[in-house]
Amino acid sequence: MGQVLSEEDAIKVLDYLKKLINGVWQKRESITPIYERKGEIKAKDILDFLPRTNCHDCGLPTCFAFAMAMMRGQKHLKDCAVLNEPEFAQDKEALVKLLQMVGSEEAAK
Repeated sequence: MGQVLSEEDAIKVLDYLKKLINGVWQKRESITPIYERKGEIKAKDILDFLPRTNCHDCGLPTCFAFAMAMMRGQKHLKDCAVLNEPEFAQDKEALVKLLQMVGSEEAAK
């Protein structure tokens, strides 16, 4: 959504959004979620959940390089030893969910 030109336009947009949201809420029981792939993720999206220690344990110089390799299918979550440590369990879980959302086969590994 872009910039609104006036207060009147803003009120119209907000009213529309309110009706849309309320309509979805009323139909929530009859709405079936779609679990198909919904786009691509970028290396930055993966990097956000990596430890960023640049430890080299995966065989790559940086966590960003690891994220890029994951996108190409050359590395997998299990290849990041630090991410598999207990203190990074939440980050790993969030990354798995992100990968599932875009339908990545990596999430199943």
